[in-house]
Amino acid sequence: MANNAVELLTLSRFEANNSQGIPRYVNELYKEVKTRMPIEKRIIKYNKILRDLASFELGTFLQQNKGCQIIHNPVGFFIARGLHDPHSYITTMHDLNPFFKNISEKVFHIMFERSIEYNIKRSKFIIANSTQTKQELLERGYPSKQMTVINLGLDNRFLLDREKSIVGKFMVGYVGSFAENKNVGALIDAFSNFNDSNAVLELWGKPAHKFKELRKKSCRDKRISFKGIAPESRIVEIYDTFDVLVYPSLYEGFGLSILEAQARGLPVIIYKKSRIPKEVRKFCIEVEDQVHLTSVLLDIKENGYNNVIQKKAMAYARAFTWNRTAVETIKVYEKLLE
Repeated sequence: MANNAVELLTLSRFEANNSQGIPRYVNELYKEVKTRMPIEKRIIKYNKILRDLASFELGTFLQQNKGCQIIHNPVGFFIARGLHDPHSYITTMHDLNPFFKNISEKVFHIMFERSIEYNIKRSKFIIANSTQTKQELLERGYPSKQMTVINLGLDNRFLLDREKSIVGKFMVGYVGSFAENKNVGALIDAFSNFNDSNAVLELWGKPAHKFKELRKKSCRDKRISFKGIAPESRIVEIYDTFDVLVYPSLYEGFGLSILEAQARGLPVIIYKKSRIPKEVRKFCIEVEDQVHLTSVLLDIKENGYNNVIQKKAMAYARAFTWNRTAVETIKVYEKLLE
């Protein structure tokens, strides 16, 4: 086994099918790197056991990563255990400021912070998924010379011409999770004040803490529906049914759904106060509050999406590809293999 090989620690394919950016990043990076790296320089294992924090750490401990000069941990808040030195350890950092409110989440927050600190200290090199994440790492004291920004990307399905589905309704959509930082309750409140019987709000994503409260909040408005996790096989089709995507999140390490929607030609609305990386929010429509959001929805319904801005946003979003992500990541590998 070549002693200059790279191993990319991976997650289960099942975990990629939940409309979230990190699992999609891990899976797409795996596929692209496996295709593009010379065989003698890669040991790419895809262990379907590695699905969550506990199994990831147990799995990496049992794998006994021998023969690899580089170990790449693509999930910054999981710890790779039992690694044999010498290794050049690389970590991709995604999200450094999760929202934790209740007691059990605060306990997890402590574990989360310790994992991040462990990975920062052990890493010879860090890949930040956005300029915002890089700045947060710099604020933690990590030297910039040992760090680079490599953005997430889109697969080829998002680059095809859009065939708008005709559903006879003004379709407002959301794709993501229902964690508290996603601020979906604010979207539900704003839409409830949008007095248009021909408008509907479809919410796609994985249930999370206080999901029942969101369902209860929306139950009086029959125009609002929770659709479940967006199937990976239908994700582009789902975007293509929307007239607008609203992404009310308060904080994102990246915000892949925004670029996916823009690549499909959709206007995307976010809150001006939200912490979303500048490279992702560039062509978003920023609103001040729920009243402003409601008025913007009305304007889009009545006047459509500005064609000039739409074309610019589509071209910009479609420049973010997994091909580019993989090429830039392999450059990091090659640099450390020199």
